[in-house]
Amino acid sequence: MVAGLKTSLFWSFMEQGGASVIGMIVQIILARILAPEAFGIMAILLVFTSIMASIAQSGLGSSLIQRSKVDDDSYSTAFWLSGCIALFLYILLFFGAPIVASFYQMSDMTLYLRVLGLTIFFNAFNSIQRSYLQRSLDFKALFKANFLGLLLSGIIGVVCALLGFGVWALVVQSLTQGICACITLLYFVPWKPKLVFRKDEARGLFQFGWKICATGIINVLYDGTAELVIGKACNATQLGYYSQGRKYPLQVVGVLTNAISNVIFPTFSKMKEDMVSLRLLLKNVLSVGTFVIAPISILFCVIAEPLIAVLLTEKWLPSVPIFQLIFFANAFLMFQIANLRVYTSLGDSGLYLKLNVLKALFGCTLICGAAVITQDIYIVAAVASFACIVEILLIDMHPARRVHGYGAFQQLKDQMPTYGITFCSAALAFACSFLPLNYILVMIVQIIVFGSSYLGMSRIGNRYVWGLCVEALGLKKK
Repeated sequence: MVAGLKTSLFWSFMEQGGASVIGMIVQIILARILAPEAFGIMAILLVFTSIMASIAQSGLGSSLIQRSKVDDDSYSTAFWLSGCIALFLYILLFFGAPIVASFYQMSDMTLYLRVLGLTIFFNAFNSIQRSYLQRSLDFKALFKANFLGLLLSGIIGVVCALLGFGVWALVVQSLTQGICACITLLYFVPWKPKLVFRKDEARGLFQFGWKICATGIINVLYDGTAELVIGKACNATQLGYYSQGRKYPLQVVGVLTNAISNVIFPTFSKMKEDMVSLRLLLKNVLSVGTFVIAPISILFCVIAEPLIAVLLTEKWLPSVPIFQLIFFANAFLMFQIANLRVYTSLGDSGLYLKLNVLKALFGCTLICGAAVITQDIYIVAAVASFACIVEILLIDMHPARRVHGYGAFQQLKDQMPTYGITFCSAALAFACSFLPLNYILVMIVQIIVFGSSYLGMSRIGNRYVWGLCVEALGLKKK
């Protein structure tokens, strides 16, 4: 790996991990206090505000990272462009909120949307600040800023929930998170916006960024399709079960994938002229990432029921099958992360956009059809999991050989030992669920059995990847 990559990867994991640990603790506390209905309403709100945030950011942060040369004027230009777009979008959201509330027959949703929509401004600014630190591989500063922001906003959200604010607790927590992130990053980021706007810079940034922006919108729509349809076809409580069942798998695996993605994107971008080294790095990143992500995902599938009962209480047990299905699909996510980052690092944001359009059309058709026809959250989750795996293996990986020379078949072949060991370990751990023990003891036994069998078999039967992981952790004997 290139010099400094291990250090950057460590702090990237700390940044993502610290943020997610705080975030999940806050969500667990809120889930124990609030009813599923509150989370169902929040899921609908987040679809609309996330779309607006993606448009406001317009992929400008990714464009700043990908470009070979940028200066303070580039960052200031991106900041003002993003801010103007955010203002226009908030005006649309402000006046469109009553229409959304009328569609879902929830009068309070108008005010919820108008207040939560303010996050568009903070997230737009935040994206430029983050891109500055990511481009510099300064994930230590990102860790400090995000940790402080999430901790403060989490405390505020929990206090509001205890005071009986209901949905407002979730809205306030999300809004204050964006505000705190901006304030803390102002301290850690040496760049500050200036009254500078260069048309040539804006044009260059937008030419690359609009495709990333379009992809972000498509992804939000795709991810939020089920929530929007279930929210209308079923009820807020059912949507709450579905939303929470998806949220935790995405958060847990998101810690790993975002940490890896944040580091490999700027690293791949710097290696785009040396395809041989890039392919070797891609293979190693894919191997190490899969070695970590696949077993974690499958382990959570095995311990889903006792974990949810212990952490969220038994009122959330209806979300267990959804939790398991999403985690199973996430076991293959490293193939998507690694390949898509290579495509964009090589400057081919057009291919990135095309792939996401194809996935959205395929996935939305299946998921919308399942939601409208069955109105069953479990069938929708099963279809979503199936669609995710097909998209990764048949769409995301399809151009790999042509673009960077490391084809889909070879990638899958290289990771087969990891998946074989993972599923063998899962079978042993699942057998422990029949032991006459309470939830906590069963979960502890399953984790021990899975972990010991996975590490033991990996050391014997997956030597190449084991060696990479040992080297990455700095444990290799000299």
